[in-house]
This record gives sequence, C-alpha cells and structure tokens, in this order.
Amino acid sequence: MSKRHILIADNNKEFTEAMIKLLEARNYKVDVACDSANTLEKANQYPDLILLDSGLPGVEGLEICKKIREDSRLEHISIIVFMATDTPSERVEGFSLGADDCISKPVTDDELIARMEAVLKRNQVFRQVQEEQSALATELKKILSEEMITPYFQPIYSMKSLKPIGLEALSRPPTNGLIDNADFLFKTALILDMYSEVEMVCWKTAVKTWKKVINKEKLFLNCTPYFIENGRLNEDLLSQLDINPSSIVLEITERTAIQKHDIFLKELNRIRESGMKIAVDDVGSGFASLDTVVEIRPDIVKIDRQLVRELHRDDLKYNIMQAIISFCKKSGVMTIAEGIEKEKELEAVEELGVDAVQGYLLAYPTPEISPDIFSKKFGS
Repeated sequence: MSKRHILIADNNKEFTEAMIKLLEARNYKVDVACDSANTLEKANQYPDLILLDSGLPGVEGLEICKKIREDSRLEHISIIVFMATDTPSERVEGFSLGADDCISKPVTDDELIARMEAVLKRNQVFRQVQEEQSALATELKKILSEEMITPYFQPIYSMKSLKPIGLEALSRPPTNGLIDNADFLFKTALILDMYSEVEMVCWKTAVKTWKKVINKEKLFLNCTPYFIENGRLNEDLLSQLDINPSSIVLEITERTAIQKHDIFLKELNRIRESGMKIAVDDVGSGFASLDTVVEIRPDIVKIDRQLVRELHRDDLKYNIMQAIISFCKKSGVMTIAEGIEKEKELEAVEELGVDAVQGYLLAYPTPEISPDIFSKKFGS
C-alpha cells in the first residue's frame, strides 16, 4: 500500500519541522509549502491531505481552502485548517469554506494523528460513494436512453372463473450490469432523482409489448404519487402511448409519499375522467395505505402479500383480511389478493370472498405471454 501524501502549508519553521518528524515516523509521505502560492502549486500534486495554517502569508489560509474547494480537479483533497483561535465563529467560517476539520494550536501528537485519520477515512468513504453514484448514474442514463427495460407480465385471475381478467406489467433491467434487478433499479432512480424518467420508460416498454402481443383485457401499470403530482400522466403521454385509457388500471404504489395532496387529487380526478381505473397497491401493509384508500377512493384494492402469506394459519391476519374485504364490498370496491403461493392461501381468500387473485401459485411473471392466456383457467 502506497504512503499517504500530506502537504504541510505553514511558514512556522519550528512547527513544520516537528510535523515532518511526527508524520514521517508514522509512515506518511510529507511535503511542505511556506506561502499561499506554493500551497496552490503543490496542491496540484494531489496530496491526500493538506494541513493548512489559517495565517499563511499571501492569501489567508481560509481563502486557500476556498480556492481548492472551488477547483473541480482539487475538491477531493482533504483539508485540516489550523486556526489562530478556537472561537465558534472562526470554526464556523472554516467549515463553511470547505475545511474537513478545524484544529487550534497547540495540539498533541496523538490527537492530531487521530483527527487526520478520521478525516482521511471519512473522505475515502465519501469518494467511494461519489464514484459509485457516478457509475450508477451513467448506467441508469444508458438504460433510459436505450430503453433497456424488459416488461414481464403476471396474470390476475378472477376468483369465480379462475380465468385472467388482466395483466400486471412488471419491469426488469438488464442483469449483466451494476443495476441488475428491479428493486435496485427503482431505489437508484429515487436516490438520483430520476424516478419519473424510469417510470416513463417502464410504461412505454410495457404498453408497446402489450399492444403488439396482447391488446386484450386490462393492463395494470404501476405508478407513484410523484408521477401523478408532477403532471407526467397527461394527454401527451397517452397520445405517445397510443392506447385507450379504459384499457389501463393505474396501480398506485407507495414508493414515494403523496406530497401535494390538492394537486394529486386534482390530477387523479382528471385521470379517472379519461376512463382509467384506479387501484391502490399493498393495502394492509400499514396504516398509511388505509389512509390512501380513503383519500383516493379507488376502484380496486390490492391486498398486500404480507397479509396473505400463511393467512390460513393466522387468525389475526384472517380477521384483518375479512374486515378489508367486507369494507370493500360495502363500498363497491373490487379486491385482489396478491402473493398467493399456496393452495391453502387460495382456499382462504376464496372463503373470505375476494374478487381476484395473483401470485406464483397461479403464474410467474414472464416476458413470454400470448392472448390465449385469457381463455385458460388456472390449473387447466
């Protein structure tokens, strides 16, 4: 492992000599600058850390700190400023101008080394995160620009006929890159503030495939409140998609919370008037989703898989499901139980009177699907 490079920017000869002796004994590579011009010159050699005296001759040390932070080539360099006085105002100024730490002289050898190591470690982690985010952003932009999203479709079956009444579109990124699964795709999009762009591409690829291959019954498309609030789901988008709105069930997920309630409800009413049906996803996963049902007044409620799992073995889950289904029946809302994986779970939701079911027991999501799926019963 190469030695870490420390630049001491200080014109106090006695202090500098002591620092050189201390740091070289700790296996650091040490360089010295005695004024502001020399400091900026040697900063271009990219030291790992600059120990910068605030009273440096020429331009003051804090101004040097500011200049380094404003230079995109040098901004990654760690900086510890030695302050003339240890006053709160001077420390605030130091941090505001980009110092990673501010230390007043004199300082013990052990404290200085400990604080240097802490700054170096913290900034190393920060740089790694920045590099990872940059790589993820590059990959995500490529996925979006080239529409490298594969739509998968999972049938939703009527409980009465056991035939599909529609398909939910699920989106998958390529599996050979950094962003190699759907959960990470959407998490990355949220972190990088590119979620709406991802939703847009997911919609486009799903609708394109559905129109070409299926074009029958209902297409369930996931959508966040943020997408609706920002007016992305407008006539222009529907025109681009070239799809009858009455074919779409808008499945509202809670990956992002409703922020602008008035705007959200206004946009939602406009969407409803276009002919789309509205579903709320993951109902039963928490109190927030029940609030969402009241606020949105959906046509369809999709009951969360966590509530469905082992339903036949859990009286509390059974009673909660019973209450949700009873409420929906009285309110004229269709119910879909998600995550059906066992025969006993299917029997339990049928007993409770759920309208439709979805899950691995009935069919796995797949990119390969054809219109004849709608003529087949589950199990036939």
